[in-house]
Amino acid sequence: MAKNNPSEKTIIIGAGPAGSSVAIYLARYNHPVILIDAGIKVHGRTSMATTIENFLGHRRKTSGTDFLARIDKQLARFPISRISEKVLKVSQNNQGQFLVITDTGKKYQAQYLVVAVGLIDKMPEISGLDPYYDHSIFHCLTCDWYQNRHKKIAVIGNGDSAITTALAINSMQKPPKLAVVPAVPTKFSKKMVQKAKKNQIAVFSSPITKLKGRNGYLQKIQLKDGTKVEAEVLFTELGYVHLDGFLARGGLKPKRDEDGFLKVNFETFETSVKNLYATGPVNEGPDQAIVAGGEGALAAISIHAKILKQKGI
Repeated sequence: MAKNNPSEKTIIIGAGPAGSSVAIYLARYNHPVILIDAGIKVHGRTSMATTIENFLGHRRKTSGTDFLARIDKQLARFPISRISEKVLKVSQNNQGQFLVITDTGKKYQAQYLVVAVGLIDKMPEISGLDPYYDHSIFHCLTCDWYQNRHKKIAVIGNGDSAITTALAINSMQKPPKLAVVPAVPTKFSKKMVQKAKKNQIAVFSSPITKLKGRNGYLQKIQLKDGTKVEAEVLFTELGYVHLDGFLARGGLKPKRDEDGFLKVNFETFETSVKNLYATGPVNEGPDQAIVAGGEGALAAISIHAKILKQKGI
């Protein structure tokens, strides 16, 4: 039976929308699955979200924790071996099988590996920031611009990409106020500042030092030079912390793009390392919960096809 055949086993790291989708699809094919998730040891994007409302079938806003709780109940319906541990290192032996070592010292081995650990967003170093996260501070225009389109918006970033984001906002619908502010003292290029000025976007060089608002909802931001900027919403362009360092620690070197995201074949989501897959925000593609779920399904279908092929089917 498949359950006793290690050559059909898959280890999935991360139990968010991407990893859980892989696990459910493979379990439905009756393939052995180990799903490893760090849980509260690592807070990913989904767990930190206060509202998710662009996932099909969701009639109402739902929090990230509630969304993950629903996924958890769905996972429980299938024969998936679920491990609540943090992965420290992943290596590959001479037979091509992956060896995963966790913070408990335990080791897990499988023929296929799916990395679905997501990202942690870099936040500006401002005291009192937490109450505003995901109420007034966001990272994704696709996720959060629409419901905030009538509010005063500031984009925080340390380069011209922040102005590009502001221009994108302006092109969809100009908000009552639109500004670009840095997290550290920054000089934006003259060309981009001119573009911003032409579109009535205020660009500041002095960094943010304080947020002012009530009950987690922003009203104004204060800059180091004393300037006060009206803003009800902040979109950050400060980058990410990657969570897949366990690959390098085990000597695995899949190809990455210039920003450190794993490069994949977008038909299968396999990386440059054979039988190593990357789904969700860890890869170079778009970052959305609904996209991550679809990527997980496609990766599982690809793994299933490989298993059938090795059986001569």
